[in-house]
Amino acid sequence: MNTSFLIFAAIAVRNPFWPIDYEGTLEPITAEPRVVETVVSEPEVNETTTAAAAAAAALAAKVAEEEAKAKVEQEKSKRAWSDAKKLLRVGGTTTVTEPDGTKRHAIMINGYAYGDGDLISVNHRKRRFTWKVQDLSGNGTLRLLRVRTRELD
Repeated sequence: MNTSFLIFAAIAVRNPFWPIDYEGTLEPITAEPRVVETVVSEPEVNETTTAAAAAAAALAAKVAEEEAKAKVEQEKSKRAWSDAKKLLRVGGTTTVTEPDGTKRHAIMINGYAYGDGDLISVNHRKRRFTWKVQDLSGNGTLRLLRVRTRELD
């Protein structure tokens, strides 16, 4: 009876959360709850987080500054294209009928004849502006598509 009592006592004291062959510190099961208190120190300022936040703010300011510069440059570019387009002197239109009956339309710009798809270039303020002739029809309508601009040496 003594051995059965020891087995029963060992089973009653065994914590069900311990593994079967657990050899660590055995703590008896009690009805009283235990609270483990841990001391938390003051939150430290993480310099990496602070530096990252400062870098992100600097980057955002730089992006905003670049966007403002890009907007100013875009306005300058629109003005430059407009000024360069004023240098184009548009003359009359001509229509050529081919032997097979097809018609080609041309327009005189700065003394030269241009047709659909031709490129027109003008130098203005050390830049070369190039347009493509589009939708040239018999009624004299002319559309120019901006192609490129480049710096002249």
